[in-house]
Amino acid sequence: MLTNTEGNYDLNVTVKGGGTNGQAEAVRLAISRALCKINEEYRADLKPEGLLTRDPRMVERKKFGQKKARKKIPILKTLIGTVLFWQDKVHSFINQTSCLNR
Repeated sequence: MLTNTEGNYDLNVTVKGGGTNGQAEAVRLAISRALCKINEEYRADLKPEGLLTRDPRMVERKKFGQKKARKKIPILKTLIGTVLFWQDKVHSFINQTSCLNR
C-alpha cells in the first residue's frame, strides 16, 4: 500500500518460534527489508511508518533462587513468618512456665 507494490510479488514465508504477534511482526519487518533491497527509494516511505524498526524487547533471563525471571518463591516468606511466629509462642510459653515453677 505505501509503496504501491501490492500484487507485484509472491511470498512464501516460514516462521518458527515465538507467538503469533511476534511472528507477524517478524514477517512485516522481513517484507519491509526485502522491499528496501529491491528499491532503495521505498525506505523513505517505510521508515516514517516504523516498518523498518525491530522490536528491541527480549525475554528476561531466569534468576537464581527464583521460579521465573521475576516470580519469587513465596515459601521462603511463609517459612520465615512461621518460624518467627512459633519462636514467639515458645518464648512466651517458657516465660509462663518459668513463672509457675518459682
